[in-house]
Amino acid sequence: MNTRSTITLAVVLACAACGGTDGDRSEDPVASPPSTTTTADAPFYDNALLESLVALAVEPSPANADALPFAERVRLGLGPDLVVTQPRDALSRTAAWSVDLKAFRGYVGPFNALELISEHADSTGSLTTFQVTNGEHPHCAAPPMPPPADLADQRRLSLQPAEVSIDGCLEWFTVDLFLDDANTITAVTLDLWEP
Repeated sequence: MNTRSTITLAVVLACAACGGTDGDRSEDPVASPPSTTTTADAPFYDNALLESLVALAVEPSPANADALPFAERVRLGLGPDLVVTQPRDALSRTAAWSVDLKAFRGYVGPFNALELISEHADSTGSLTTFQVTNGEHPHCAAPPMPPPADLADQRRLSLQPAEVSIDGCLEWFTVDLFLDDANTITAVTLDLWEP
């Protein structure tokens, strides 16, 4: 047997030892999409999710709201405080996103995360004017702020203005989504830089 035949036989035997055949796709992770996000597909999933949020902000509608995996009831808050709870069906209307506090971080309310996203989005409604963060993130030029206490164990996905799209921290904001183990959005918070 020549060298080329020996190498070919070794490759065939190694592949056979790995298990599975072309006809056996039940164990193949590529055969069907995962029911939840994995580490490998998280960046793609996160960007798609946040693009859907921007689309909802730019064009509020039941169809755009349905593209987001909202829980039956979603808590809305400012910084570390959850203030109001809205049913999923209401989140297709911009008005439902208003958190009516008189003051927060030196600003006068009401506060609306969807309106801020819409005002900052470009004409395409894409993520080009935003920065996406998975996990804790700086509070503009300050250290990270803690999430609401009862959401500390949930995944935190945030949307902030890209640095090149603002002149400074007074224009900065963050909209943070909190997702449970099933990647359902259970809460959304808005935070601002305190002047």
